[in-house]
Amino acid sequence: MPQRRFAGHKVLARAETKVTPEVYIVRVYRRMAKQPRQIAGLVETPGGSRIAKFLSFEELTAILRAPRTHLRRRMVSGTAQVK
Repeated sequence: MPQRRFAGHKVLARAETKVTPEVYIVRVYRRMAKQPRQIAGLVETPGGSRIAKFLSFEELTAILRAPRTHLRRRMVSGTAQVK
């Protein structure tokens, strides 16, 4: 396959991976005006079946980068909610 160029620079081909959209609800409950990275809230899936709490911008970023690792089933009265 010949290399494509634009303005003398090599153009990289797009990866042949399928991207699927992901939808999350991010609820911000507290944000510090003087320290914008101090933010608290939760991330949940639509329908609220899985949630994860965060206490900083770094935690929010980690949740969104690896949601399967962080999102857990919502607990209702000490038991996992089943839908």
